[in-house]
Amino acid sequence: PFVLRVREAEKRGLVQFKFRHRVNELTRTGTTVDGVRGDILEPSSVERGRKSARDIAGDFELHAQAVIVASGGIGANHELVRKNWPHRLGTAPKRMITGVPDHVDGRMLAITEAAGGSIINRDRMWHYVEGIRNWAPIWTDHA
Repeated sequence: PFVLRVREAEKRGLVQFKFRHRVNELTRTGTTVDGVRGDILEPSSVERGRKSARDIAGDFELHAQAVIVASGGIGANHELVRKNWPHRLGTAPKRMITGVPDHVDGRMLAITEAAGGSIINRDRMWHYVEGIRNWAPIWTDHA
């Protein structure tokens, strides 16, 4: 599986994990994106998937030969969901269930575009809008 290959690459020094690092900007040299800059968030003992504090402990800047943005979706940001709602489905519902943690907010979309990146498939989403109720929510707006 992919996760095992990535963990093996980490052991060989080919991959670094930077948890609690929030990207605020893609850096460029000329027209080439060559890194990221952002905030280091204070450590958190909150259970994975739960909303955690966003207090800033410092900043960081990393550079690389190639930068790939793969930051997840927009499901926890209902305003962005509505903005990108597929026209073929009519008006977005007033009430939706959030099926993802709070950090899946689409924040990197605008950051990527500001650096000249293109966003594809904006209207490809999966949301629970059929009146489903979750009686044991774990995320904001999860019920």
